[in-house]
Amino acid sequence: MADKGSLPPTPRTDKATNAPFPDPPRLKHTFSDAPFDPYSVEQVTPEQERYFLATQWQLMWWKLKRHRLAVWSGIFLLLLYASIFVSEILAPY
Repeated sequence: MADKGSLPPTPRTDKATNAPFPDPPRLKHTFSDAPFDPYSVEQVTPEQERYFLATQWQLMWWKLKRHRLAVWSGIFLLLLYASIFVSEILAPY
């Protein structure tokens, strides 16, 4: 039994007329002889550069600051944790 990879390719034919389809037109491939400079393709604005160079903690903090409910909830939790230190003074028994 022959290998499937070793079989010659069958020409594409129209099922109604059994005539071979014409080959599709070939596209011209053009290229530049100049060396490729990736920095000349797109200029990055200072805001984009700040975003691209930010650490994961910075990205997380920026996103948290936009979420008002999360910020107020965090402040409330900090107040509850701070109340631990004064609760013994307020209620000694």
